[in-house]
Amino acid sequence: MGRPWKTTAPCPPAEELLLDPKKCCDASSTRQEQARDRKVSGDVEAARHFSSKARCYNALATAGSVLLPLLLAALIVTGVIHLSKLAQESVGFFTYQFSGSDDEDQ
Repeated sequence: MGRPWKTTAPCPPAEELLLDPKKCCDASSTRQEQARDRKVSGDVEAARHFSSKARCYNALATAGSVLLPLLLAALIVTGVIHLSKLAQESVGFFTYQFSGSDDEDQ
């Protein structure tokens, strides 16, 4: 008959795809292979379906590998800014406390 279909592993859950762009790339390449196989066999509609899924997985992998590091960097920067402001306020508080006690002695 024709070429036997490859057995492929099912796609991982969406949570894993969002946290691991490599799994997203693997899912995309699997869908691209399936689309190619379906196109060769003459099933154009199924080829379009798998091709569409592959494009979505590629976009998700790109977003995950670009946006997640940017989000992490933004969280680190805002945390450092917050901690520096907190440290400045505490230094000002202790300076006021120590200088206030000196004024009362006079």
